Amino acid sequence: MTPGYKLIQLAPGAYDVEFGGSVVASLVKDGQRWLAELLDPNGRMPSPFQRSEHVFPKLRDALFWLGDPDVLSMPRFERQG
Repeated sequence: MTPGYKLIQLAPGAYDVEFGGSVVASLVKDGQRWLAELLDPNGRMPSPFQRSEHVFPKLRDALFWLGDPDVLSMPRFERQG
């Protein structure tokens, strides 16, 4: 696992990507692909990001690219508005 990365599932197909304790990107399912996108494309670009958006055919490919981070799911009652 890449030190500092953690995914927090917000809903099916939607994750916050934390790095060093801060949310720096999102990972979302977009049709048949997965998109990792930095929240501030002009700001900090932690490895392995080399540009503001990266596309993956499968979730497991994105997880591998991020170094197999921990994935946390919010309890159902916390996700309801």
